[in-house]
Amino acid sequence: MNISDVAAASLVDLSNYSYSVDPNYQDAKYTYVTQIYYIMSGTLSILLNLYLIILFVIFNKLRTAQCNWLIIFQCISEIFIGYGAIMRAVIFLCAVDNNIIEFNVIFCTFTVGLFAFGYRLGQTNALLIALDRFMAIWKPVAYANRQGH
Repeated sequence: MNISDVAAASLVDLSNYSYSVDPNYQDAKYTYVTQIYYIMSGTLSILLNLYLIILFVIFNKLRTAQCNWLIIFQCISEIFIGYGAIMRAVIFLCAVDNNIIEFNVIFCTFTVGLFAFGYRLGQTNALLIALDRFMAIWKPVAYANRQGH
């Protein structure tokens, strides 16, 4: 028995594969109700964060405080996360309905990569907001002078 025979024997027959009978996909996070929830929460995340960004662009007074800039950057990262939630659900529903098992790397980069970028950007923004709030508490006079108040 050579290596190619062992490799061929270890491969799973994917011609009659179905997500509905796979025990790995019997969890609650793989139901249609959960996928609809992901789509709805992702859409709400995008719309509400876009509303905040539009307000930020329209009103000049909101752009004067440094903390507001950090909040807007957080809104931008939440838009990427909302996009990722929608794409995760839509891709899962398409994959289950069409029995798609393999995905292209470029396709995964544009779907999951933007979500991961938003997640990491959100972590960085949360750290910057925490540092800003720490400076406001630790040295309030210096912080107010730096803000121009």
